Amino acid sequence: MMVGNDNNTPVDLSGKKAVLIDYAEWCGDRNFGRTIVLEGTQDQIADIAAQGKHSGITVDPTYPWKNYYGELYVTEEVTCGWAFISNGNAEDLELTAKLSLHR
Repeated sequence: MMVGNDNNTPVDLSGKKAVLIDYAEWCGDRNFGRTIVLEGTQDQIADIAAQGKHSGITVDPTYPWKNYYGELYVTEEVTCGWAFISNGNAEDLELTAKLSLHR
């Protein structure tokens, strides 16, 4: 799905649309949930995103960071993974069981 932004530049929303579809399917008739923040390696996160029914990876194409000299750089970085897990979905819950709580 493409839409225009303030500058009439096309913006691709297909990834966001997929997340909304996954969320709507996962949510069903519920309108609540909890967020639990876990930590893992990028490989562990990619594995969960690949195997989970309603999961994915969030990439920031303009992630800002400074080097030792204070020079600002912007790079594309994976910032997190996400998974919608319901009580009845034990397979997806098992995927996250190896990760520890974020410190």
